[in-house]
Amino acid sequence: EKRVKALDKQIKSMLHPIKHTYADAVFVDDFAKLIRVNEDVITKEQILYVLDFLVKNCEEYGYFYDDYTDGYFGDAIFESLCDAFAKKELRDGDFERLKDLREEDDYGMLDPFFDRMVKEENARKLSDFVDYIHEFLDETSYVEFLINCGLIEKAKELIEAGKSLSEENRFRFYLRINREDAIEFAHRKGFYTSLIRYYHEIGAH
Repeated sequence: EKRVKALDKQIKSMLHPIKHTYADAVFVDDFAKLIRVNEDVITKEQILYVLDFLVKNCEEYGYFYDDYTDGYFGDAIFESLCDAFAKKELRDGDFERLKDLREEDDYGMLDPFFDRMVKEENARKLSDFVDYIHEFLDETSYVEFLINCGLIEKAKELIEAGKSLSEENRFRFYLRINREDAIEFAHRKGFYTSLIRYYHEIGAH
């Protein structure tokens, strides 16, 4: 409890200055490190508080965008928050709050947070919330999420349907599930470019 309170104080102390000034890459590195070091201590409420703060105050600190380099540099914070979030005792209400935050996020800052859910370790822990997570990911990332958390039949259905997946993605995802089935699938669908590329990679000239 003392560590949680101390962390709460440190989080608010680090976030307060960027409410009135630009956030730079040094801040991102320091804050992401704070999250990673305290991954086992940080609470679900603290994670959601940080996300809420970053979304609602983004125009004050520049939403982690550098005009000079024309680049975005905030990924490390959101990825670290997602890694910690996936390890918590989660409920449907937590994902409802994420949905609300996403609607407020005018700059797509939360995308790295949602994309990180696909990571194999995170996907396994989040497998009970697949319907919510489907709303946060594009079709390609969602199929990868399903494979990573072991929902193979559901992944196969989407690969077979292929509504917004490229030929190459459909074949490569099938390869991760089963090689023989993937080759049969590619023949059946006429994905010969993908087959030729695959045979070349494995030296089956």
